[in-house]
Amino acid sequence: KDVTMQSIGKSEIGSSGRLICPVNFAPSGQWYRTQTFEQAQVDSGAGKVYDYAYPYTYADTEVAACIVQNSSNMYAPCRLHIMGPCSDPQWSLTHNGEVIATGEVNVDIPEGQKLVVDSNPQNMEIGEYTTDNTLVRSVYQLSDFSTGRFLYLPPGESTIRFSGSGQED
Repeated sequence: KDVTMQSIGKSEIGSSGRLICPVNFAPSGQWYRTQTFEQAQVDSGAGKVYDYAYPYTYADTEVAACIVQNSSNMYAPCRLHIMGPCSDPQWSLTHNGEVIATGEVNVDIPEGQKLVVDSNPQNMEIGEYTTDNTLVRSVYQLSDFSTGRFLYLPPGESTIRFSGSGQED
């Protein structure tokens, strides 16, 4: 849960060598918990499907999806990490068989970088990052403003679908 420190009481360093003092936190949002399961979407007969317990299908495809489970009874902000290389990444959120949100950014994300779409109200951004989470640039201005862009997960199970063009060398 995201919080801000509201107050901290004065104290001394205890015998353990650590500062022990009363701290009060103020919540900045609702409690929520999400779980993500990844699964590639492939055409019938494309790629190799393994029969072990791993929930992955390997194939040369430009469309992928993940199933997310929001176990709270409230909408939860979502952070997407779309790995490069890809061009013009698009995403959609489906809940109960209905597409409830979409987004697209008109940008090329090179190998070794990623697009981060963060709908947390305290961070809200669309940016290009390196894989070690260093900001390269904000790409919000390259968004398709006819879409909602930022995703909020409804309670229960939903599917997020991703697509984009792979870059050619």
